[in-house]
Amino acid sequence: MYKKVKTPQNIPLSSDEFFELCGVYPEVPMELDAQGRILVHEPSGSETGKYQANFIGELWLWNRNTQTGYTFESSAGFTLPDGSVRQPDAAWIEKSRYEALSLDLRTKFAPICPDFVAEVRSLSDRFAETYQKCLEIWMGQGAKEAWLIDPQDGLILVFYREGSQVKEEHHAADEMVGSRLLNGFQVELKSLKR
Repeated sequence: MYKKVKTPQNIPLSSDEFFELCGVYPEVPMELDAQGRILVHEPSGSETGKYQANFIGELWLWNRNTQTGYTFESSAGFTLPDGSVRQPDAAWIEKSRYEALSLDLRTKFAPICPDFVAEVRSLSDRFAETYQKCLEIWMGQGAKEAWLIDPQDGLILVFYREGSQVKEEHHAADEMVGSRLLNGFQVELKSLKR
């Protein structure tokens, strides 16, 4: 769940100013919306952190085997085309797209939308907010595939782009969910509970 924070005199922050602010308060999980307003969100609880770690581990292992891109964890921020700075719980970017950015751009909040993102809904997150983040923010800003993982309801929603945006729902606790974008990447819903 996000809480909007007003900046002094309500002046919007740039991506660089926001990067500096995050350096001053690294313990505060923050994002920046398209209007330059700071969004502070509650930290994930231990159980949600476990799901996030298990998912990023699966994604990292798949990427290590394919060596087709780069995997990012939840503190990595990206400057999206609308000027917002967002941090998915897990992300992947195709190698040539990421390497096309200069090292200087990659050391801050890289101006690129990840190809693949995953958001793990925590107990404090409203389902509608997480759904909106996957559909409107990630897919709306250029992601090719986004997963909403809802451990409480044993649900994974997969949004992908194939001419138009499409959504798949996966419910069964032992069902295998595969990616259309990441060839060979799949996770078992119950494996995220380990």
